[in-house]
Amino acid sequence: MSTYNTLVHGVQGGARLDVESGGKIDILSGGELEISSGATFDIDAGMDIDGAIQLDNTLTVGVNDAGYDVKFFGATSGSYVLWDESGDELVFEAARLRLGTLSSSTQTGVALTAAKSSVLDSFADDNNVTLTNAVYTNIRARTMLFKSATGVTIVSARGQIKSADAVDFGPGVYAGVQGYMELVDESDVQSGAKYWGVDSSIDVPSGGTIDVKSGGIAAGLHAELTGAGTATQSSGGILAGLYVDEQITTGTWGYGVYVTGATEGVYVGGAATRGLHVTTSMAAPNLGDGYGGGAEVEITTTGAAAGHVAAASAWVNVNGTVAAGGQMICARTDGIYVNTGGSGDMTNGYAIYGARMQAINTATASYIAPFSINVSGDTTDAIFFIYNGNGANELGYTVDATEDDGKIGAVPLFIDGNTGTQYWVRVYSGAS
Repeated sequence: MSTYNTLVHGVQGGARLDVESGGKIDILSGGELEISSGATFDIDAGMDIDGAIQLDNTLTVGVNDAGYDVKFFGATSGSYVLWDESGDELVFEAARLRLGTLSSSTQTGVALTAAKSSVLDSFADDNNVTLTNAVYTNIRARTMLFKSATGVTIVSARGQIKSADAVDFGPGVYAGVQGYMELVDESDVQSGAKYWGVDSSIDVPSGGTIDVKSGGIAAGLHAELTGAGTATQSSGGILAGLYVDEQITTGTWGYGVYVTGATEGVYVGGAATRGLHVTTSMAAPNLGDGYGGGAEVEITTTGAAAGHVAAASAWVNVNGTVAAGGQMICARTDGIYVNTGGSGDMTNGYAIYGARMQAINTATASYIAPFSINVSGDTTDAIFFIYNGNGANELGYTVDATEDDGKIGAVPLFIDGNTGTQYWVRVYSGAS
């Protein structure tokens, strides 16, 4: 049986359709295949299209609950985008997703408008089903390292707000990254639960080690002021690495910063005017228990103390000289300022501007003393236990404001802890 090709010609002449003997149909140059409305064009076998295709309507692959894979290859071997119907996921294999074009000066990004206030949205929920013990993530970023790295910056997720010009920031919130937790109705944080706005951790698995060498830094949270410009804090402004605030109608933070375990709970280093500045305000203070309002330092000991114990210590390490003029080098300075120009009034109070010291002894102590004075060094002596900064005044004791000093008797000054010998001081009137 002989077979022949069949050519179909148009009314204007010239072949438009070639039906080959093997069943292949070619639409020749100038030809067009049009499927009228209401008709269906079914292709049960594979189809290979080498030319460009334009679709002027919706493209649907598969039907609900029965989809198909769709794959787009890139120019690099192994790079493609795959809609995996069995996994219900869009896979970027050795490929990246880019929204807009990066620029530091021109408007090439996705335009934000009131109607389009976000570029990429990701919404997840628990499907109204109680979640079991697992780790659930709305957006997950993970960067795997297989080789040692040096001189680079590697981040798994980065948020940045970049000003392309001189921009003034008015009232509002501007954040490179924001963690936002919103509650509805009554919610309790149960025992054992950890409810974080932002969570950061360094995980050292079993058998693993991390050794922070000299000059290295490992931290759960890092805040840095960078750049070659100038940063200033004007009067009334706040420029801070960490800022804890309250904008709630009723309630307050239990702790601004809470440290549960560390060799040093808070360490302040570097060149600063003040290492630590604590300021607070109290409407009607009542600290009769002896605790501090601006700062409270408390240490609880257990077992036998193997050495000296101090709740707080202050040192000045002098590595330079002292300018002439009788400068004071103080490990600690205490004082009371009464704002008499405002509403300050000490009429009914006692101004103890040195320190109030208490010894609440619930057991038997060998000695209880308000001070322990220790002067060390081969050529150093304690010249003054009490120093009068005004040389024109004398130090003394008077029972009232009208009489001269009177003899007050003997007062114990100190006791030698090694021998038990007690040393006393006597205060007399005048020059006696």
